Parts: sequence; structure tokens; C-alpha cells
Amino acid sequence: MHSISDEIYESLLGENREFSSIEILKRFFKIETDNSLMAVKIVEPIMTKDLRFRRTREDHWIAVKVRTVEELPLMEAPFVLFQIDDVAKLKKDVLSGERGQKEGYVFLLWKGGGITDDIQPREYLTKTEKYIFVPYDSKSLGYLKRVYTTVSPLSVALRTVSIRTLIASLFPDKKVKTWDDIVRVFDIVNLYSSGSLSKAQTLRHLVEYLLNAALERGVRLAGELLDISREFKKEVDFSRYGFDRGWLRDIPQEPGIYIFYNRKKEVIYVGKTVNLRVRIGSYFWNIDESDTKREGILNDLYTIEFQKLGSDLEALIEEYKLIERFNPPFNTKLSIPERVLEVPDRILIPRTWQKGKMKLYFLSNKIPLIEIEYEGQKSESVLVEVLDRMALKEGYVFDPLKIIAISYMKRYEQNLNFVDIDRYAGSEDIKRVIYQYYQAEEAGVWEKSIYI
Repeated sequence: MHSISDEIYESLLGENREFSSIEILKRFFKIETDNSLMAVKIVEPIMTKDLRFRRTREDHWIAVKVRTVEELPLMEAPFVLFQIDDVAKLKKDVLSGERGQKEGYVFLLWKGGGITDDIQPREYLTKTEKYIFVPYDSKSLGYLKRVYTTVSPLSVALRTVSIRTLIASLFPDKKVKTWDDIVRVFDIVNLYSSGSLSKAQTLRHLVEYLLNAALERGVRLAGELLDISREFKKEVDFSRYGFDRGWLRDIPQEPGIYIFYNRKKEVIYVGKTVNLRVRIGSYFWNIDESDTKREGILNDLYTIEFQKLGSDLEALIEEYKLIERFNPPFNTKLSIPERVLEVPDRILIPRTWQKGKMKLYFLSNKIPLIEIEYEGQKSESVLVEVLDRMALKEGYVFDPLKIIAISYMKRYEQNLNFVDIDRYAGSEDIKRVIYQYYQAEEAGVWEKSIYI
């Protein structure tokens, strides 16, 4: 299922012409009006925040074909060069939204020879699909993945460049083990000191040197460089699987869950991620997993299934359900001890990727976690039924899924819309406010709070 933005994009791209805001309003929102102010108010926020659209003249838009990072020319791809010494400071700055003072960590955005250093680190962590990450060392990469948990509990999926592998591939005769070796062998300006900025600047010089060397050897696209850096394992024999490398490359770059099966159709592993293509592919690039675990999974694996999901919360819950249901041998069960974790009566409304549907999670001390697929006014009877059930129950009910939802809500509240049931006089008010959220999601306008 696509969002309304996807529908607009596909139509503009397919018809290869301009659309006015009024035409978009009539065609995609089914609002028959010639009121240009209304058209601008509804359409402009959607189009201006989506990089797939460009304004051509007043109130007219065209679609721009968007390429993945892998499809970009090498010198047009955005590389994030980073070095982290103080993981606690980085985590604090990410949570607070501060840009930091280059004390303890540094992020440099390199693109086409130019450097930008004023982007807040949270931007990189919340939009990992936009960048290629180049760590100064493995410690920095590990720190970045730890800090990622401040913005999402899902497995981080980074496009990373391995400096060591690039050197080994582009310069097989060079033998380097340390940064001092690299500086000496490649005659690079050595800015190294104990400071994070000087380390990142040294990394910049090396990256520029290696990118130019890659161009000289015929590497034209960022994806080709990533393939070299990942050193796609030659020993992986795809004839043993029910898929090939081409199938892996066609996996969508969306959040979701994935399931690994053996030849007997038995589930051997379940995972969750912010980027299905990168994360699933990582098992074949030999990153993120220990060799023992990776080898065990690949030895038993035959087929893979995946499901796109709209939110971290949905992925957490679905992963827990699947692990409980199948007890896969390569998963560790999440142990949730029975305890009282109280919560006000609340409806959580995470993001969704399905047009016409919205996931609702009902939290209450008195009932287990209840989730419904809300599809506008035709779902109101189910909504009222759950509200009535919450009102009639008493006492406390333990439920592992509810504990997961509560824990997520407390940690990532800034990512969630929610409705506090006690704020409203009755089910009619709650029906109206839920429907407002539904309309906002359909229009691509995700408000943090809607009240009536």
C-alpha cells in the first residue's frame, strides 16, 4: 500500500508534466474547489517536505526521479566521516538536540569535495538511509550504533565503508596496520592528535585519496564502492538458497521485520530493522553479526520473508509475537518478568505506511494490550467496543506486549501521537479526535498533538 504522497509522485512522474496545487487537491484529495488558498494550505506542506517534488512556478509542481544512495555518482554521494571518543556526550547531545562543540566526537559531511560540519548528529541517526558512513575506527562505529538506540530500538542499518578493505582492494601491494602506516604509505598530511577533530580531518584526507583512486580504477557509482568495501563474500554459494543476489538488491529500503526459514519451512531467525535491504544484506556482507552466529544462520537458511511496517513500536511487537510463536533457534527470547507497570488509559498512534489504515494500540492497567487496524469511520464500532471494555474492567492485568509498549512509550514519547482517554468526555469525542489523526495521516501531515 502507498501513501498519498506516493500516489502523487507516481502520477506526476508517469505523466511527466506539471500539476497545479488545485489539480492535486481535486485529483488526489477528492476536494472539489477552486480555492487557491485552501489548495496551498493543504498541498504545499506535503510537497515542500518531500524531496521527490520540485516547485516550477507559483503553485505548480513536478516530480523529480529520486535515486538511492547506491545509484549516485561516486562524487555526488554524501559520506559521513566521524570519530567518537565520548559516547556519553554524543548521546546527551542527540537527546537534547544540541549540535555539540567538537569535544568528544566529530561528524563531517563530505560530498563532491566539500565539507559540512554543522549538521546535528540526530539528523544522521534518524535518516541513515540518506548517507554512507565512514568511521575513523571500529570503536567509533560501535559507539554510533549504541547511540542509535536513543532514537530507535530497531537494529541500525548503516551503509558503511571499510577503510581497511578499500585499501586492500585498491592497493593490494600496500601493507598497513595502523594509522601511522597509512599516513606514511600514502603520504597523507597527518593531522593526528588526541583530539576528535584532528582524527576526523586525517580521515577526510584519506577518504579523498581513496575516492580518487577508486575513480581512476573505473568505480563510478557509490554502490560499486560499497560492494568493494563490504567485500561481498565469494564463499557464499547462492545456489543453495531459494533466492539470489538480485533478489537481495530488490528488497525495499523500508522499516520492517524479516523471517529466515530452512528447507523444512521452519523459522530459524526473526529480526527487525529500519532498512530491510541493508539489514538482510548484512548477513552476506559479514557485518553486524558475530561470525559464529552468521555462519550458523547461513548454513541453515533457505528462504527469507519480510514485511514492511510503519513504526518502531509495531516492529517490536511483531518481532516478540513471532519469537514467542516459533521459538527460532538463533533468537534469544526476551524475558519480561511479571510485574506491575501502571499506565493511564491511553491510545498510542504510531506512524503507518499503509494508505487508508492506521494502527491503534490501547493501553490500560485493566486489560492486555489491544491493537486494531483503524480504517476511518467504518472502524468506529470496533473503537467504541474496546473503549467500553476498558471502562468495565477493574484491577491490573499483566501482559508482556503491554510492557513492551509502555517501555517504548516512555523512552520514545517524542515519536508518538497518543490520546489520553481521560482528557475527553466520552467515546464521541475520542472518535472525533482519532478521525482527525486519520485525516492528518492520509494528508501526509503528521501532527504531534491534536485536541478537540
